[in-house]
Amino acid sequence: MYTMYETIMNLPLFKGTSEAQISDFLERTNLEFISVRAEESLACGGNPCTDLKFILHGQASMTIPMHDGNLRLTYIIGANSVLCANRLFGMDTNYPADIVALEDTDLMQLPKWQYLRLLGTDNIFLVNYLNYLSFQTQYDSSLLRHYPAGSITEWITGIRNYNRSHGVSDSTVETTPEFLCALFHTDQATLSTQLESLVKSGEITIHISVSGCLSINISR
Repeated sequence: MYTMYETIMNLPLFKGTSEAQISDFLERTNLEFISVRAEESLACGGNPCTDLKFILHGQASMTIPMHDGNLRLTYIIGANSVLCANRLFGMDTNYPADIVALEDTDLMQLPKWQYLRLLGTDNIFLVNYLNYLSFQTQYDSSLLRHYPAGSITEWITGIRNYNRSHGVSDSTVETTPEFLCALFHTDQATLSTQLESLVKSGEITIHISVSGCLSINISR
């Protein structure tokens, strides 16, 4: 059973800290611990991100609408995940996703202003946050670079790499074949061949709805 110190030290943005640093952090900060039930909302897309939130126990789904709603990407996240810390500051400080508990889930949160003050107390906190922001930016850029290549395989690989590095159990892409063809500048036959290859290799599974929409599950 982890102590409170060990639990916090395992969280993203607190990696590499000592018990002394966490003790000082706890003395200075009014943490809030929240328990939510399955299917309850943790955050709503479009609402302001005013707090730094971590999942301590449980699982949640994070659904991000993309390309004017033509594609939806859903991540399954669990313990030790941080929720959209890249939206605390900047030009757009709204949540980009709807985040819903998949089971009874425990959260730790602190207000943005207290986290901002924490960043100035020790470089380890600042470096962790800068690393987090850099990874998010590099990941987004790498996925965008693959769009014109006509290959969905590299895009799926990029999502899987993100899953592994962020403790995501799996991801699901929901869209139509027509939109994927437009997104990757390819034709239906080429797209089908690429998807079939990914299914045979065990990298994805596909469910096709009655309306013809694709639900592509990307295993970790």
